[in-house]
Amino acid sequence: MDIMTGRCWSALQRPLRAVPPLDRALRAFPDAYARDKAIYLLALAEAYLHGRELDLAAASISQAHRLTSGVASARPALQLRRTLAMASGVVAARPMRELQAELDVGR
Repeated sequence: MDIMTGRCWSALQRPLRAVPPLDRALRAFPDAYARDKAIYLLALAEAYLHGRELDLAAASISQAHRLTSGVASARPALQLRRTLAMASGVVAARPMRELQAELDVGR
């Protein structure tokens, strides 16, 4: 329930409401479910971006990127690109630019 609650608040650009349930759910979510966890981490990253918490957003994006490196599903990679595009609209943060460059090379 926390995942869906947090994702909805994130989509509505309400970071103060999105972060606590996402953070709570992700602490207990195993890395073994890499595809799903990456998607949820990206929702958390977007909430952080809406709240201008750029370091926390970059950390969530980096963790999602690490999780998706061995996943065959295209959905996390697509969401990662969308989140990075959103981040570039917020600020040109170095960690996010580096991830974007790495993704561009992998195409």
